[in-house]
Amino acid sequence: KVICVVCFIIYMVFLASSIVPISSEPYFVGLLLYNHTWVLALVIATLANTLGSITTFLLGRFARNKTFHTLSESKIKRINQAEKLIHKYGSFALFFSWIPIIGDVIVAIGGALRLPLIQSIIWITIGKFVRYGTIVLIVL
Repeated sequence: KVICVVCFIIYMVFLASSIVPISSEPYFVGLLLYNHTWVLALVIATLANTLGSITTFLLGRFARNKTFHTLSESKIKRINQAEKLIHKYGSFALFFSWIPIIGDVIVAIGGALRLPLIQSIIWITIGKFVRYGTIVLIVL
């Protein structure tokens, strides 16, 4: 039963960090409250959410040559904000991948701009860890 719960949480936290517009926090808090092992919950959520962001990063990298002519004006505005952030801070900007709405855009644009993969993964992971670590401190 515990394995099924953990697998479900991994799946949902992964999806939340990809292009699927859902929030991972309720699932993470559920795992914290169900399992009572905050270290395991923190590691699982950080890794699953990071893998989702890596997926988004790689999608951005492969979609680099696609045009944005079919996007809405609000999406183009978010893309422009993300590009400015990335041009200013480089791979460090991916630390902010945890921020709702703009975070996924930052990651995808980082991939499209061909930021270094290893540095990007490091900053994404640190950002996710800090986010979930803060939630652990608040909940427990």
